[in-house]
Amino acid sequence: MEGEETTPGPASEPTPVPDPAPQPDASPFLGKTIAPKPTVALNSDAASSPDSPPPQISPAPSRPPSAPNAKDALFGGNIVEETSTRSRLPDINRPDPRTLRESGLVPRAPQAAKAAKNVPPAAPGSPPRLRTYAADMLAEIRKRGETLSTIVGAEQNKKLTDQTETRPGADPKEIQRFVMLAGAGILVLAGVAIVGAVFLFMPKGDAPPPYTPLLSPNASTEVTVAPESELASLLAAERKSTQMSLGSVSEVRLLKDGAFMSAEEVLAIFGAPPVLVRNADSLMIGLHAYDRNQPFILVKISAYDLAFQAMLEWEKTIGEGLGAFFAPHDSGSAAVPALSFTDAVYANVDVRESQPNWRVLYAFPQRDLLVITTNQSTLREVLIRLSLSAGR
Repeated sequence: MEGEETTPGPASEPTPVPDPAPQPDASPFLGKTIAPKPTVALNSDAASSPDSPPPQISPAPSRPPSAPNAKDALFGGNIVEETSTRSRLPDINRPDPRTLRESGLVPRAPQAAKAAKNVPPAAPGSPPRLRTYAADMLAEIRKRGETLSTIVGAEQNKKLTDQTETRPGADPKEIQRFVMLAGAGILVLAGVAIVGAVFLFMPKGDAPPPYTPLLSPNASTEVTVAPESELASLLAAERKSTQMSLGSVSEVRLLKDGAFMSAEEVLAIFGAPPVLVRNADSLMIGLHAYDRNQPFILVKISAYDLAFQAMLEWEKTIGEGLGAFFAPHDSGSAAVPALSFTDAVYANVDVRESQPNWRVLYAFPQRDLLVITTNQSTLREVLIRLSLSAGR
């Protein structure tokens, strides 16, 4: 009322308004917002009064998700935008599925990889797990943080480097083998060249081997044998016409068609057995001056047993074979009688001789030498000259 004195009552203090709840900062997790905790509004007077009711908890007004504050717009939005942008970019640490398909490798699913990590170790005695090339390649890709193409390129470069570094050098054994083969080839070529030169420059025709008489004569004559002439008669004429001093020896060499006749050819003409002809190596026909000229024949043989057996067989026809060449001086034109041979010994040499009216004797003073003559004196002279030739 007007005029009444109003006693001022206790002034009522205004109720404090709670401060606005702090806005939640951008979540460290991209695209998420942490809900704010409720705040408690306290009245200082009510808190001081024991009869005052307990303080009321008023929830802070929540911000609608459609109205982000400035901080969210500044950080959260950009982070989400950046995250979405990054999710669209290819991961360089992740192998290209197309490359894996081309190389025969198939990327393992994340669930399979996690399951493989959680697989318990194999029990003792169980067979070991199989390792595959694809699994090893994926493990290397994760370990190195590279792609399949870079790993393949690195392996190729490593192979090239290893091949360059480990290029084999010259093997000493190979060098030695090459030198030996080259030397052998050179020797073969040299041998062929020498043989070719010998055949090219050697004189045409085979030169006869040097002739060496079986004993040393005092003289030597050559007699040409015509195809139509008889050898025994030709030698008988040479025996009569040759003039020599007493005790001398002359050799008679037979020529036929410009070449000296061989031992086989002469014995075959005289009618010797084929065994003796085959075993005759060389032959010498000669004349010894004793009681007029006496003939003799020396034959170098290769098999004594065969030659001796052949001479026993030849005894039956040796007179006809040697003919006039071994005929006695006073025989004239008488026919050759049948000869019979007996054993005798002259100068410690076994001799086979015929009857005195047509004397033919033969002996083997050495196992490789046969002597055929008409008398003991000529046989003795032949033995003496053979011993002298052997002592030289």
